Amino acid sequence: VNDGNQSYDLTYAIRIKNMSYINLNNVFATDDLDAAFNGSVAYEVTGISSTDFGVNPLFDGSSDKNLLLGLNYLDAFDAGVVYVDIKLTPGSNLGPYNNNAEATAFSDGGVFVSDISQDGTDPDPDHDGNPKNNYNFVRS
Repeated sequence: VNDGNQSYDLTYAIRIKNMSYINLNNVFATDDLDAAFNGSVAYEVTGISSTDFGVNPLFDGSSDKNLLLGLNYLDAFDAGVVYVDIKLTPGSNLGPYNNNAEATAFSDGGVFVSDISQDGTDPDPDHDGNPKNNYNFVRS
């Protein structure tokens, strides 16, 4: 949304989905907004929320890149969404700005799992059962 004062309000909806038959513990997510908005004049995280996960209220995408508190649980094939509200001042660099979030967790058996985000709401768009071979950059 163009604020009319050379800044824009945008919201990332970061969907985290468990693609396995195994429940996940300690679901955690990070997002490096310094990397995403490299070349812009400034950005500010104006809010972070989720009805599915415990979010980190100190997340700023720079000194604190942790979206979640890491105490979350995700049942097999369940999903949740984290919303990050940002005010962006692009200056002469109007983008595109590429962004990736990374989710990590542990299975009930203690196996570490991770994946990097991609465009859209389907974490496995080629439907081969492996969401780790599909990631690309999310564009704002």
